[in-house]
Amino acid sequence: MTAIRLSSPRWTPTAPGVAGFGFGKSERCIEAPWAETWLEGRRAILDVGFALSDLSWLRTLLGVRAAGAELTAVDIITPERVANRYPDDLREAALSTPVIHGDVREAPVPAGAFDAVTCISTIEHIGFDAAGSTPESAFSRWRTLEETPTERDRQVTRDVVAAFARALKPGGIALISVPMGIGGAVPVRDSLGFYTRQLEYDAETWRDIVDAPGFRLVEQRFFTWVGEGEGHWTEAAGPEGLAHQTAWLTPHAVGVALAALERLP
Repeated sequence: MTAIRLSSPRWTPTAPGVAGFGFGKSERCIEAPWAETWLEGRRAILDVGFALSDLSWLRTLLGVRAAGAELTAVDIITPERVANRYPDDLREAALSTPVIHGDVREAPVPAGAFDAVTCISTIEHIGFDAAGSTPESAFSRWRTLEETPTERDRQVTRDVVAAFARALKPGGIALISVPMGIGGAVPVRDSLGFYTRQLEYDAETWRDIVDAPGFRLVEQRFFTWVGEGEGHWTEAAGPEGLAHQTAWLTPHAVGVALAALERLP
């Protein structure tokens, strides 16, 4: 599988001839600017995983909303549950964003209502995460790695992308980013010290996204982390360029894959 691009990519992270970028930064330096370019001209946007999204992505979404787009969220966590995480300049806008509460696979999302669905570093958590039942954490998490689930049903990705297809108008765009590497259910330790897992995609599981029924793949891109600590990102040709490494309890992903899918009539 190789990268598919438009003749002129909407977003390029570096100047011509420069390979490395994002020194010391997580994959968020890729996802937010890439997705933002695809949102240009999209008036009705559905974001999946809004409440606990990375603040750089949250700022992008709220900026698009301030510019006139209608933003709706769908999430198992309401923004009110985590209101203290929002910076002062974003809190009011975040808390006033309409939220459909629930798992996107089952939530009452209006059919054919959106020009874009955004799912940035979220689909890998669906099927692993559940809303927390204690004040300690917004999500149900585990105190030890041994307690965490070690696999996820293969159908989860397919069901989530099918939900995106239902939500989109014909010609609408689904923007999806995922961690990619060796693959499998890799463990994550959150800021509170609790454990969970997320799916690290590989070439096989990636096909559940890019070959999804009802969509045409418009663009897919792949980036890999080079080095340790103050390393950097570089673009790869396909999943095989990310398959040598894994984000097993690492501070951030070591590979990221991006897909723009157009909803067919």
